[in-house]
Amino acid sequence: MREVSHKVVVLFVLLTLGNMPGNLWGGADDRLVPLRLSHTIAADESRNQANPALSRSRFAAGERRQGIKDSSSGPQALPADANWSDVFRFPGPGFTRPVTALAADASGQLYAGGDFFEAGSPRLNGIAKWNGSSWSPLGTGISGAVFTLVARPDGALLVGGSFTDAGGVTVNNVALWNGSSWSALATGLNGLVSALAIHPNGSLFAAGWLWEGEGNRIARWDGSAWSLLPGAFDGYIMTLGVDSAGNLYAGGAFSAVDSLTVSGIAKWNGTNWSPVGTGLPGSVRTLAFDPAGSLVAGGDFFAGGVISLNFVSKWNGTSWTALGDGVPAPVSTLAFDSQGNL
Repeated sequence: MREVSHKVVVLFVLLTLGNMPGNLWGGADDRLVPLRLSHTIAADESRNQANPALSRSRFAAGERRQGIKDSSSGPQALPADANWSDVFRFPGPGFTRPVTALAADASGQLYAGGDFFEAGSPRLNGIAKWNGSSWSPLGTGISGAVFTLVARPDGALLVGGSFTDAGGVTVNNVALWNGSSWSALATGLNGLVSALAIHPNGSLFAAGWLWEGEGNRIARWDGSAWSLLPGAFDGYIMTLGVDSAGNLYAGGAFSAVDSLTVSGIAKWNGTNWSPVGTGLPGSVRTLAFDPAGSLVAGGDFFAGGVISLNFVSKWNGTSWTALGDGVPAPVSTLAFDSQGNL
C-alpha cells in the first residue's frame, strides 16, 4: 500500500466524536466511551479494516467500548474490552443516559452534552467538563437536552438543544458558557436547535425547527441579535459546516430549500442558497473539512451523480467523489484529530 499523509476515520454507530491528545472519544447510547473504529479510508482511496475484532457483529453483541490511538502505520486498536480498562478509561461511573455532543476547547478540555441528569456530588445536568481526571458541572447545568456543542477560539462554549434555562438564566434552546457563568443570546430561539457552526467573522449559525409552521430554518447571531436566513427546508437539518471562505453548508434529510432542489446538502454564500453538485440523495448526517479545506460528508446515502459513494464522499469543488469503495453502513460522525487525520 502506498504511504499516505491523511486517513479517514469513519464512525458507524456512535452519535458524536471528540478528540483529546493521542486518542479519539465517542458518545454512544448510554455513556461517554472511547471511540469504536470499524474502518479507515486512506487518502489513496484504499480501505483498511483496522482490526477484525472491530466488526459490527461484536458491537451488536454488546461490546460497546473500543479505544483507538494513531501511529505511523495508521490507527491502531487498543484492547477490545466489554468493560473499562485503566489503559483508556475515564475514571468514575460515566453517564447513565445518552451523550449526544462533544467539543474540545483550545486548551484541550473536553465538554460532553446530552440528555443526562447524574445524581451525586457535584450533580451533572445535561452538560459536564472533563479536566483530565474528573467530570465537573458547568454551574447548575442545563434544564433539558443538549444536541450540539461548539467551542469558540476564545474558549467560550456555545450550546444548542431543547431547554429553557442554563444555570438559572432563561436562554431558550441556545446558551453561552464563558468559563464561569451562563448567559443568553438575546431571548434565544423558539424551537429545538440541532446544529451550530461558527463563521470566520465570529457570527454563529444555528439550525433547527426554529419558527413553528415555517419549516426547518437557520438563524444567524451577529453578537447582538438573531436574524433568520431566507429559505425553508422541506426536511430536517442535521449538521452545519462553514468553510474558510465563510460559505455555510447545511446537511440533513431534505430535498429542497423553498423551490430549489438541493438533495441532502445545500450551500449559503451569504446571499443565496445553491445546490452542491447533484447533492447526496438520502441524508447527510455529518460534515467536516480536511486540512486542505475540502468538504467531506458522511451519512446515509449511496450515490452522487453517476458514481457509487456508499455513505462517505468528498467534494472536489465540482463534483462528489468516492473515497475508495466507501463503507458498509451509514456514517454518523466525522472528525479530525490533532495530526490532521479525519
